[in-house]
Amino acid sequence: MANPRKPRDVIFVSTDLKHCRQCALDKPRSDFTPRRQSWDGLRPECRSCRNRRSQRDYHKDIKTSREKEAKKAHRLYHRDPLAAAASMRAWRLENPEKVKASQRRCDLGRRDQQLERNRNRRALLCSSIGTHTQADILLLMKKQKSKCAHSWCRKSLLKRYHVDHVLPLSRGGSNDRKNIQLLCPTCNLRKKAHHPIDFAQKNGLLL
Repeated sequence: MANPRKPRDVIFVSTDLKHCRQCALDKPRSDFTPRRQSWDGLRPECRSCRNRRSQRDYHKDIKTSREKEAKKAHRLYHRDPLAAAASMRAWRLENPEKVKASQRRCDLGRRDQQLERNRNRRALLCSSIGTHTQADILLLMKKQKSKCAHSWCRKSLLKRYHVDHVLPLSRGGSNDRKNIQLLCPTCNLRKKAHHPIDFAQKNGLLL
């Protein structure tokens, strides 16, 4: 007598889930937007993946449009400089707030660069070794969490700060980034050219 045929394993597919083609995850059907052309009436990618793609395409379109406008302005300037200057003058008159904001950003950038050059020049006059850049200042600001370096102060440095040499240049300190700290204007003006240990003892530390 022949052996009876074994019944095949039946695999039940849940109709409440749908596979996302973008993130390769099985998600509820409610996470997909409807689409008539699809065989199941839903889009192949979930809502979150579709939103991320839309945002990426949006920023890409903005960047492309800005590049096209810049190239167009460049061609216009070389074709007719007087017309380009008149167009720019008219835009400035129509958008005074944008012009002020742009000038403010440029002034802050120039101010930081000028202060950096002044510190490096003063270090050369004092025959101090080492140098630092504005990138070092930004990294130090991040490490100090935008707070004054002195433990007894810890004021916010977001509005205004001074770049101070821990060991002053007049006392043989270097201009390297390892000898740099960010202080609030009050602490820096009080510190002057004091030695860091003397200044800490003056404020009740290291007794």
